[in-house]
Amino acid sequence: MAKERNPLPFLIIIALILWLGLYVLKNPEIINCFYSAKPQKHRPAQTVSPPSSPKHRLGESLARIGKTTFPPISRPEKPQAAIILDDFGYDIKNMERVRELYLPVTISVLPNLESSRQVADLARAAGFEVMLHLPMSPLKNIRLEKKTVSPEMSAAEVRQQVEKDLALIGPVSGVNNHMGSLATADPKLMKEVLSGFKGKNLFFVDSITGPNSVAFQTARELGIDAAQRDVFLDNESKPEYIKGQIRELIQKALKNGRAIGIGHDRPETITVIKEMLPEFEKAGVSLVPVSRLVKYY
Repeated sequence: MAKERNPLPFLIIIALILWLGLYVLKNPEIINCFYSAKPQKHRPAQTVSPPSSPKHRLGESLARIGKTTFPPISRPEKPQAAIILDDFGYDIKNMERVRELYLPVTISVLPNLESSRQVADLARAAGFEVMLHLPMSPLKNIRLEKKTVSPEMSAAEVRQQVEKDLALIGPVSGVNNHMGSLATADPKLMKEVLSGFKGKNLFFVDSITGPNSVAFQTARELGIDAAQRDVFLDNESKPEYIKGQIRELIQKALKNGRAIGIGHDRPETITVIKEMLPEFEKAGVSLVPVSRLVKYY
């Protein structure tokens, strides 16, 4: 019969293993004794720079960005044309014809005339955009409107006259020059004229009555919205001539996306504009107030 083994030594070994495990759990640093510590790499001392000023940070950002390339002037999604009708203010006899157009033409009114304010009020009441048609001195020695702005005026006189003319016409969207081939070629004078527009949300349309006009350029330099006339519609009063000029306006709108035409307070011009409406529609050119096109010049 086999001799039975004494289990006591086995139990003692089990107890020792359990005790040793509990001791190591309570004192985990004992394990580190079996591993050699890894040498630490020497790191140079870091210096902390003071925070840069906002101005310095802006300069660094601009340096990283480089020179900004501005996008080209945008075009309307659909070709658009605007027609300004100048020289209103002598009387009101053509206002009914204009109302019967049912088109968003822009009415530009001369100041200091018998019917200036009445025409402007009638045009506004009928829903038309109204501009001040500012009299400015021409190169030719011809009859001038009352209180025409000219280089002979002092800076104060120029500013005062522009303010008076604006007040006389009442609320307007913008200004364009009446005549002015001499005045618009004078940078100093144009700066005085246009400086008075600041803070009034007014734009300027250069009628381009002379080859040396600096009006558009000066307005842009002063941060004033500005545009230029593309076509004169009625230098001749013959209907066929006016139709030809309107067709040129349509072609410029198709080519550039926008075009501004200037006509006058004449029954022939108003009649032809109405007759030419089907050609605008056929070409896909919309007629709009001139203020809609200023941003595209």
